[in-house]
Amino acid sequence: MLATTMPSPATIWIEEGCIQCGWCENLEPVVFQITASGCEIRTSARRDGGSGPNRAERSTLRPDALDGPATTFLRFIADGCPVQVIRFTGISDDALVG
Repeated sequence: MLATTMPSPATIWIEEGCIQCGWCENLEPVVFQITASGCEIRTSARRDGGSGPNRAERSTLRPDALDGPATTFLRFIADGCPVQVIRFTGISDDALVG
């Protein structure tokens, strides 16, 4: 994995309103997981090891959980969410250039 593709800690969270369509999990199953109650950021992808939508905790992603292509995809995934509930911080445009 290429931790250097993420120059600053990235944080991904899911706001309320997820319709469990599977968009994010299908594109990046290392980070997203659809459950019976909505979408979660996978425990293995979160620096705090927690589970859930990461809405309150806002734990950063583990740098070793992502490679370059996954980092590039995060904004695409958020922008493509049909209900626009995927949010993120700390992802620079430099990291998103493929």
